[in-house]
Amino acid sequence: MIADPSVAIVDLGHVAARPDDRRRAAAVALVLVIGGLLIVPFMGRPLGDSLPVFAIMIALSISSISITAVLLWAQARVTTSVSLTVLALGFALTAIVMVPYLLFYRGLWPQLSQWVSADPQTPNWFWVEWHTLFIGSVLAYYVCRRIRADAPEPDGAAFRRLQRRISLFGLALLALTMPPLIWVDGLPTLSHNGSFTGLFAGISYALTAAALLAIVAAYRTSSFRSILDLWLAVACLSMCADLTLQHFSRQFTVGWYGSRLSILLAASSVLFVLLFQTANIYAQLVVTAERLRNESLTDVLTGLANRRSFDQRFAAILRACARDSRPLAMLMIDIDNFKAYNDAFGHQLGDECLRAVAQVLLANAARARDVVARVGGEEMAVVMPEVDLPGALVVAERMRAAVENAGLTQGVGAMHPVVTISVGVTATHDPARTSVEDLVDVADRALYRAKESGRNRVVDLGEPVAAYALPNA
Repeated sequence: MIADPSVAIVDLGHVAARPDDRRRAAAVALVLVIGGLLIVPFMGRPLGDSLPVFAIMIALSISSISITAVLLWAQARVTTSVSLTVLALGFALTAIVMVPYLLFYRGLWPQLSQWVSADPQTPNWFWVEWHTLFIGSVLAYYVCRRIRADAPEPDGAAFRRLQRRISLFGLALLALTMPPLIWVDGLPTLSHNGSFTGLFAGISYALTAAALLAIVAAYRTSSFRSILDLWLAVACLSMCADLTLQHFSRQFTVGWYGSRLSILLAASSVLFVLLFQTANIYAQLVVTAERLRNESLTDVLTGLANRRSFDQRFAAILRACARDSRPLAMLMIDIDNFKAYNDAFGHQLGDECLRAVAQVLLANAARARDVVARVGGEEMAVVMPEVDLPGALVVAERMRAAVENAGLTQGVGAMHPVVTISVGVTATHDPARTSVEDLVDVADRALYRAKESGRNRVVDLGEPVAAYALPNA
């Protein structure tokens, strides 16, 4: 549902809606309109009394709006968006007011109204209040966006203070409106014997006009190009359907149940978008975490494993070979006269030389599970599990010849006309008695012997059963 998902939480009011989002929203809007028109001939037909179904639908709506409010609040907190804070607060207040609407609904909890001496019109007025809060919060969101269009968002501390003030305003609003609706006797009549009064009709028309105005505001703000504007418009269209069906239907008729379905759709529209965003964020976090892990273990210049990865994987391979009594071989490689190459061609071509040699080594490694790493400036290493000394010497010679045949021209005064490598080789048939440090030490000394003997060659010091038992070279 979300275009260009990012790891960071973003203000959905500024995320472009993709063509798929527009098609989905258009499909939902079409279902609302066509479904409403199909219901019209049957909207007065009784469908059976089922207060539990009504309670379930309203409870689901409360849950959806509550979760939406929490996600919008979190998004507002991260993006320091005042307009999202206003929208989140409006949704939260709507969910809160829907609770007493459900509790005081006629016949659902018959004794509750008696316990608190509530007026018979109390649930009807709670219905008016939560509809007003839902639609009003959307209108307030667009007013806030227009007012703050060019205003910089406050910093973190200032924004948190502003959120607290907005929250206190919401709590004050509930404190002023909810108690009178419960305990004031003689509330103006909105329905009588199942029929709505003229006062209810006037309120219903006003709320419908406000919902249509919110849809216009969504269009004028972004022409429905923003994903949040698109689905807020769908939510308000659902409220229009709810208000229309409620206005012309009696309790437990086809239209009345259709009105409750419209409420649930209005409550869920924005929630689905936010849940898709959250799912995308988690998916992207997994991808990003894996990428960062790979980057932390990869040498940026050559693409080989870096020293940290080499140390970790070498230790793990040694443990595995020791557990299964399998041989293990290691190559220590150094580019001959690399300083002369850098002096002759500069560091940029020196880096290209390192990359070229690295790719030759990778291409000539025995198997994909062999570890080829850059462990120093021009020093590289290869770890080969389940390879003995003769096999390691074959691989080492193949790598040496491949680098020489690559024909990378050396610097002036170099011993060889092309770039070459020296390779120190070591292997063990008894990895349980050999440590990483032992193998690295022996391979290093073999490499030193290769360089001391004239470079561009492969040298080994023998088969170490335990490296510490070898004589110094």
